[in-house]
Amino acid sequence: MTKPNQYAPYLVSRYFSGFSGQVVSVLGPRCLTDMFFLHQRGRAFTVLHFALNFGASAGPTFSGFISANHSWTIEYWWSVGLLSAVLILVFLTLEETGYDRTPGAQNIVLPDNFIKNRIQTFLPGSKTMGAVPISQVVSGLPYRKLYSSHVLTR
Repeated sequence: MTKPNQYAPYLVSRYFSGFSGQVVSVLGPRCLTDMFFLHQRGRAFTVLHFALNFGASAGPTFSGFISANHSWTIEYWWSVGLLSAVLILVFLTLEETGYDRTPGAQNIVLPDNFIKNRIQTFLPGSKTMGAVPISQVVSGLPYRKLYSSHVLTR
């Protein structure tokens, strides 16, 4: 989309890129609430938001330095390398965070084998959590129920 007559497709692609880029702002905190106990979340959220803010300021700065001496299209290619590295890191290190902490909950035991664990965690069709109706997902009920016991009261 670098030709003069491809401006409209370029704008549409940037719209979808910006729209889907917000997934990180939702999934990152969601994973942190699953991985850390309440008293540990402050530090975890600080590190997450530092990384997000650094990326929001450093990305355009590095792109500016690159496009000052090269074609402006190259600034998109360095992010492909970074996203590929993140994809590999996520595949190798991310664990299933669908653990239900409510008393008496039946949690699925993940396999000890690394490959089987990755298949069950990432591939569709494998069950890592119990079934939740879509109406509860939209209303946020499973998450409120799951974390209601972690709210501090005075």
